[in-house]
Amino acid sequence: MSLRPLLAAVVLSAAVVSPAFAAPAKSSSLVAANKKDGASYTVELTAKGPYKKGAEGTASLVLKAKPGFHVNPDYPAKFKLQDPAPEGVTYPKKVLKKEDGKFEEMQATFGVPFVAANAGKAKIGGTFHFSVCSDKNCFLEKQDLEVDVDVK
Repeated sequence: MSLRPLLAAVVLSAAVVSPAFAAPAKSSSLVAANKKDGASYTVELTAKGPYKKGAEGTASLVLKAKPGFHVNPDYPAKFKLQDPAPEGVTYPKKVLKKEDGKFEEMQATFGVPFVAANAGKAKIGGTFHFSVCSDKNCFLEKQDLEVDVDVK
């Protein structure tokens, strides 16, 4: 007598009832991101929506230095938002400066405020100027980032 059919039935029933095989739960928040990966860093602009039309929302900009590198504490990092802003979008600040963010040895973060006037999809973004260093060299970087946000 072969155990192969019995084993197949057990594996199949485990797959049917196991939460590991279940579909992911639906979430009420929508996450959109634009990630750029360099040799010495990763930078990502993320929007966790939906956002409310006419109200200020905040996206997140995160710079992470890769192993062997660190965020340059002396460089005047900034995030220059799109100018002109996309139709239906306004930025309370057109340029986020270093003092608007949080800078640590391995990571820098900015909250990117915006207001979308209309429901639907809106684009937010800009150009991030930053620097990361190794023990021997510092590198000046510039990345254009843009993300779609969901506005209700």
